[in-house]
Amino acid sequence: DEELLEAQLRIDELTGDIADAERGIGDTRKEVRATGALLQERAGELYVTGGSSPELGAFDDDDFSDASARQEYLDVAATRDQEMIDALRVVNKVLGEQLGELEAAKAKADAEKARLDSARADLEAANVRQSELLEQTEGELAELIQEERERREREAAERARREAEAEARDNANDDSNGGSNDDGSNDDGSNDGG
Repeated sequence: DEELLEAQLRIDELTGDIADAERGIGDTRKEVRATGALLQERAGELYVTGGSSPELGAFDDDDFSDASARQEYLDVAATRDQEMIDALRVVNKVLGEQLGELEAAKAKADAEKARLDSARADLEAANVRQSELLEQTEGELAELIQEERERREREAAERARREAEAEARDNANDDSNGGSNDDGSNDDGSNDGG
């Protein structure tokens, strides 16, 4: 029973781990969707503007200083875009790891449940065997008790028969001695011993 309780506790703990992993995966998926949405928005902006950022419209194409600022802005925007892409890759990697951990936790929980089910089945089988042995033993004991009772009854009957035979012999001997009593007197009241 203690082993079954420990196994059930391990299963409960693994179930909690699975729930935690599923929550973490849910959070990571939200992060993937948010980062993906930002990248899609950014890609849409670049498509609409022909590859340049809409914020660059504020710069004058003829001014050299604006060209330098424009290039600096493009570099910052490209870096930001790359950081979003890198973040999406990291989040996707984390999501993959979490999914792997979730599957491992589920497999471990399933194995523990199978072990627990097997232990329960073994315990139930042992209980059935024990009940069968108890019934068999009780049956054998009842037979032995009955046999002993019958043996005692036979002995008592045999003893009673022997006592009856002995009494009958004693009575027959008394009759064959001419009806004399143990004190030597006859039945007619006279005394043989004179």
